[in-house]
Amino acid sequence: MISRDMWSFFKRIKHFYTIFPDYETALKYCNPKGYEADEIIEVVFQKTLNFKQNLEKNSQNIIPSIANSFCAILPKIVEKDGQEIKIIDFGGACGALYFQVRNFLPKKQKFRWAVVETPAMVKKAKSLENDELSFYVSLEDAVKYLEKVDILHTSGTLQAVHKPREYLQKLLNIHADYMFFNRVGVNQGEKDVYTIHKSKLSWNGPGNLPDGFQDKWIKYPFSFISESFFLQTIQNQYDIIAKFEDNTGMYPVLGYSIVGYALLCKLKNET
Repeated sequence: MISRDMWSFFKRIKHFYTIFPDYETALKYCNPKGYEADEIIEVVFQKTLNFKQNLEKNSQNIIPSIANSFCAILPKIVEKDGQEIKIIDFGGACGALYFQVRNFLPKKQKFRWAVVETPAMVKKAKSLENDELSFYVSLEDAVKYLEKVDILHTSGTLQAVHKPREYLQKLLNIHADYMFFNRVGVNQGEKDVYTIHKSKLSWNGPGNLPDGFQDKWIKYPFSFISESFFLQTIQNQYDIIAKFEDNTGMYPVLGYSIVGYALLCKLKNET
């Protein structure tokens, strides 16, 4: 006979691994605004401010999850040889990656860095803009601003958008010279898996939870698209030139084979 404690455990596991038919259905069981909840936006903003200030004191501290992103930017730095590099950071929150890269590299290396985020995040992050960094609510506006995109960077964002397959194709259609998919999470089966990501408020953004916030659990929809679709779609237009070990953009889902990594891709020669 199963004990009451064991039965309670099984119920929690069942809830944690509930599979939904789509993003919209999963959202009904999450925080009302999902990742656009006011508390999340404010925490990420305040954390980024603190992160930026700490970097200005010590630029040698590099967040482990950002290390792969440095590797992805290096080929373009070599190719450009000091010329301005134009980057779209899809899902780049309040620009933490930009501040990390900017403080690490010499000032002579110039960037035009466009972060694409949710309307709520962009509204909050606008105060962080400078002559290199800007924020946009659509990919189209970011592309229009940059004109030609050298690098399109995204880190764990495809798992959080409402139509990951459509967004993947939108990203590829920009025809950036390089694309870097950091913190990938995909299902090795043929179907896309929609579930709910549960995390602590303090886990969002770089660094510790700022003063004045009470840590708590938050929930928002998460998806793991089919790996075969993901790779085939990318390779229609890009060559995969490097694969990095990284499982930080995924979590186990009972009954499915979820894997994680990062990919650096280069636009195929169309001649």
